[in-house]
Amino acid sequence: MRQAAFRGMLLGLAMSAPAFSLAIVAYSNFGPNDELNNSQGNSILGNAWEPSFQQQSIAYQFTSLESGAVSKLVLGIFHFHSRIQGIDPTTNEVKVSLMLDSGADKVGSLMKSWIVSGMPEFLQSTDTTSVVDDSGQVLLASGQKYWLLIEGSVIDSGASWNWTTQDISGMEAVSHDYFENANPTYSYSDSRQCAFRVEVESVPEPVVGLLLLPLAFLARKRRIRT
Repeated sequence: MRQAAFRGMLLGLAMSAPAFSLAIVAYSNFGPNDELNNSQGNSILGNAWEPSFQQQSIAYQFTSLESGAVSKLVLGIFHFHSRIQGIDPTTNEVKVSLMLDSGADKVGSLMKSWIVSGMPEFLQSTDTTSVVDDSGQVLLASGQKYWLLIEGSVIDSGASWNWTTQDISGMEAVSHDYFENANPTYSYSDSRQCAFRVEVESVPEPVVGLLLLPLAFLARKRRIRT
């Protein structure tokens, strides 16, 4: 009787035990130790700039190598100062979005956006910027294509998304009308990528290994008594 109650208690503990999550890299184009190009990249600009410096948002296509819930984005993006048209300094803030692929190698619908501020200063730092998501609701599937998009969150946003040092190119989408257009126009090309990493959490099944040793012990004890 006591053995049956003990087995029932162990089963209940195993079923209620929290699953362990493991952060894994779904995509990265950084060099070793998050190496990136410290001095060159693409501008992310709001629409308060003079015409020779058009507003600009940029997205890069990537194929996820893992399935799981997005937990962190690591970006090689930096705050970019300017004295153009009296914008000094620019606002240290951008919007980062994960987008679906349309199925035709084009930017598709929005999955989730994050407002990012406090970026390190361009040419003054080599630190990366991280976006953490603990919602567990932004799901990637291995082998599927997605887009990582960065755009100005306010009209005087100014940032530099620095290039990777790796020889990695892919589909790039650039928009110059995203502030005025709910469905912005993108120009597509095969271009050198800016630096980013996408991490996901893979959540395995609830741990049942807790049952193995105690139940094996009980079974052995029963065999000895019989």
